[in-house]
Amino acid sequence: MKKIFISAIAAMAMLSTYAQETIHYPKYEVRAVWLETVDNLDWPKSSSVDAQKKELCDILDKLAAANFNTVLFQAQARGDVAWRSDIQPAMYEFSKSYSSGLPYGFDVCQYVIDECHKRHMECHATIIPYRLGPRWRGNSYNQTGKHPYQSHPELCITYNNQLYLDPGNP
Repeated sequence: MKKIFISAIAAMAMLSTYAQETIHYPKYEVRAVWLETVDNLDWPKSSSVDAQKKELCDILDKLAAANFNTVLFQAQARGDVAWRSDIQPAMYEFSKSYSSGLPYGFDVCQYVIDECHKRHMECHATIIPYRLGPRWRGNSYNQTGKHPYQSHPELCITYNNQLYLDPGNP
């Protein structure tokens, strides 16, 4: 009986060693969250820049405490962007207008990146390349002509009362 027990332990030790040698774990585990900005679903909830910064820091602090290490930040939602751009308008959720830039020169994307890095988190920008938003906003989109619907309406299509860049247009 003692020999069987010792043989079983030796076999388990060999299998354990074999299993550890053949399994290749990734360098590190990605524990990510998508930080949704469209329609202010996750952030921002308020219109003041200082309040937006505090909201973001509170969110990131909670994520860091929960051991998240990656933030997928929605930096483009409807043809509008969360960084300074001469080509596309500022994201409506931060500027509350398609005709103005980001408020007070606040580069939202850079701020999110910097705050993530302070907490040893990676930040990956996510963009929605084709969706441009509801058709009813068509007349209110960026009066300066920066929004794709205003600058190139021939590249846009409507589907289910939503505007999209036409992915079939070369």
